[in-house]
Amino acid sequence: EDGGPEDFNLDEGMDNTDLEDLDSDAEHHRQLTHVPGPQADVAELRAALSVVQRAYTECHKELRQTRKALFEANSQRSKRSRNASSKSNSLTTRIEQEAKKYLLLYHFFIIQSLFPAALNPNADRRDPAWWKSQDGKLKGTLTELYEMIPVDLHESMVTYKQFGSVFVQAHGEERSNVLKVIKDCAGALFAPYNISLDLFTGKPTCKKDNKACLALLKKDGVGEYTHFAPILFADPKQMVTGGFLKSPILVKVICVLMFGKSILTENKHGWPPARGQKMGVLSVTEGLIAGACILVQFLLSHDPELSATGAEMQVNYRSEYNFYLEKLFKASPWAVSMMNFFNQEVFRKGSQLANVKSKVFANVEQPCTWEDEFLDELDN
Repeated sequence: EDGGPEDFNLDEGMDNTDLEDLDSDAEHHRQLTHVPGPQADVAELRAALSVVQRAYTECHKELRQTRKALFEANSQRSKRSRNASSKSNSLTTRIEQEAKKYLLLYHFFIIQSLFPAALNPNADRRDPAWWKSQDGKLKGTLTELYEMIPVDLHESMVTYKQFGSVFVQAHGEERSNVLKVIKDCAGALFAPYNISLDLFTGKPTCKKDNKACLALLKKDGVGEYTHFAPILFADPKQMVTGGFLKSPILVKVICVLMFGKSILTENKHGWPPARGQKMGVLSVTEGLIAGACILVQFLLSHDPELSATGAEMQVNYRSEYNFYLEKLFKASPWAVSMMNFFNQEVFRKGSQLANVKSKVFANVEQPCTWEDEFLDELDN
């Protein structure tokens, strides 16, 4: 009544086949564990040995099958792991390649809130209104990023959590690499301006009070730094509207980035292919011109590193870059002439903008500055 051990039935729920298997296993186990006595005859010893040999053979066979199954399982897991790793590495490599292109052709500095990337806002960066607010700049920059990034990576821009960090890191590293390329040939670039090579091989502080450098950074070498550094003009001593951004050194910097250092001495494309050749660049971009402006001014400065704001001179390079970019994006007669000029000088061809009618946007009221008046003269 109390459900004691006598109520437990080992055979309950088992059919005859199961019971026969148990009996067979028990008999097999008995045979294996049976040890012939010291008085056992030869026949009994042989029988016991035969049982052990068969058991060993079966056990060895099962072991081989188990090892094979384990090896196949590990191989499949390793293959899946390699495929996943290969896919991840491939995606990382592509992101890094696009970041390098973005640095060179589109934007020298990344807007802080650009990542994680939102969906494409489809803004028009040539609309002056987009430049009047941080939100407008972000939307315009994000639209440009979507236009630059291949379509098959658009989904990864939003869903891949590491996209932004990989992109930003590669972008920063490429800026340092680009600067090194230009710095290595600074002597040849600045030779026509009588700038000593020692200024670029020594410590940056040696340029702080150098009159030759200051004369190329400031009007008459004195006063405040402005967007219109003399080095950016065709003739630094004649800062006239017709010569702004037509500096020979800007053309040379872009040529070096497109075709390599040998373009300066041998007037031919270098080998191995330079950045522009690897990327298949066939025409200049607004970002490429603006980036050249920043590189040239930085090399003349005594700032130790090229960052958004110079540590020593306190020049806001990001703001300078955005200024040139905005003016070139206006698609004004002056901007179109600049694109034509650089395409002709670098690639020996006219700009595609020459055959594109500029869109008419609503006027955006803004304070009039000396810089705007200067560029208004270019437009007229």
